[in-house]
Amino acid sequence: FPRTVAIVLAAVLAGAAPAAFAQWNWSRVQAETTKAQARAAFLAPSAAAVELRLAPVDAARIDAVKRANLAASRKRLQVGVGRRIDDAAHASSTALRWSAVDGGIAARWEIASPGARALRIGFSTTGVAESVRLRFSGSGAPDLVYGPYAARSLTGADGLAWSPVLEGDTATMEVFVPAGQTAAEAPISIARISHLFASPADRNVESQAKASGSCEVDIACRSGSDAALAQAGKAVARMIFSDGAGGSSFLCTGTLLNPRTATATPYFYGANHC
Repeated sequence: FPRTVAIVLAAVLAGAAPAAFAQWNWSRVQAETTKAQARAAFLAPSAAAVELRLAPVDAARIDAVKRANLAASRKRLQVGVGRRIDDAAHASSTALRWSAVDGGIAARWEIASPGARALRIGFSTTGVAESVRLRFSGSGAPDLVYGPYAARSLTGADGLAWSPVLEGDTATMEVFVPAGQTAAEAPISIARISHLFASPADRNVESQAKASGSCEVDIACRSGSDAALAQAGKAVARMIFSDGAGGSSFLCTGTLLNPRTATATPYFYGANHC
């Protein structure tokens, strides 16, 4: 099925760093802000946002997923459930409150799903102008802003785009339209979210999503006496993908590869079972 992959560069798997230092890389497209530029920030941080607040997820639904994770033979681990946005009026960009900013106009949504460890926003970009840019952040790390991304570059084969993984139970999405164009150039609508009940940035994500099996051994218990394993463990990363149809999110692990050509291309080696 169509999927957009987010990869967390997780030294946390080897116990080498706290989860707060996890970094996300996005398979579909890279943000236009480079390391040499100023840190990304919202253009209209104090602008009034259109709020989409969902009811709490049925606890029985998440418990059922955790039980399925424990019993499943597949290597991928479900860490999020899809939630449809029923408030179509506020989910449409026609409801946005636009503010003048440097170089154009900007507006924001805030989407809340109580109890979520993290969120991903699924949205339609059909008909959006090439010049429209998006930025994202989560309430769990409000100073970390992802973007800007060209909105049209995010759209998958099914016409739905997904945000990066945003820590916390509230996600912010900012839309920017450059000067000389109008809000009509950004006909975006929020279709669904993925409510992550286990955060991929947490080193204990698997225990949050299911009980550990008896055959599993934490790398931290072995790497102290095995230098080769410790070195290989530094290249292990977590991969998150969300399905376009229902919005469920899944976690797998893989290996970061460093090409000999020194191109710095972020290759990620996964497995077919995921």
